[in-house]
Amino acid sequence: MVHTPVKQSALEQLLDLPDANAIESSNGRLVPLPIPQVHRSIIQRQLLFAIDPLLNELDIAQAFPSLHCTFGDRSIIADIAVFEDVNIATDALGNIEDTFAISPDWIVQILPPTRSITTALKNINYCLAHGTQMGWLIDPIERCVFTSGAERTFELIEDPATILPVPLFAASIELTISQLFGAIAKSYRKST
Repeated sequence: MVHTPVKQSALEQLLDLPDANAIESSNGRLVPLPIPQVHRSIIQRQLLFAIDPLLNELDIAQAFPSLHCTFGDRSIIADIAVFEDVNIATDALGNIEDTFAISPDWIVQILPPTRSITTALKNINYCLAHGTQMGWLIDPIERCVFTSGAERTFELIEDPATILPVPLFAASIELTISQLFGAIAKSYRKST
């Protein structure tokens, strides 16, 4: 009797990899991600510093950097994934589970220069279709942010004084485009 090997889906292949931090599963295929560069890391850090302490202080949500979220038939790496506390799975001892099998309540993607904006928007749209309340796509080169809520209609925000929309649970956060991108200039001044 001849045994035919069972072909694994791209998602199953991804989950079997020993260290899959730089690979997403999308549309039935594995997609390698570019290694984060300085601008992207600065924005990620600045945004975490701006939102996570406030969310923790209010005891409503937590922000996680570079988190793999596997749900539906995809695995997406969010530059920042924010989960309301009620949606964070814990084990019997109350420790946060090591994997997240649901879409984030708020997803932030930072567009690397080598990635298609369409691919990034599709990932955010996929999250929104699976329960995400708010998605941001930050473009560091153009210094703008695409945002979308549950209605899945993207809005381009580029006016430096505009306060970026946030999910309802994070309504106390007020962050402008200028504040978001000011972190890059501030980091360069410190290094020179």
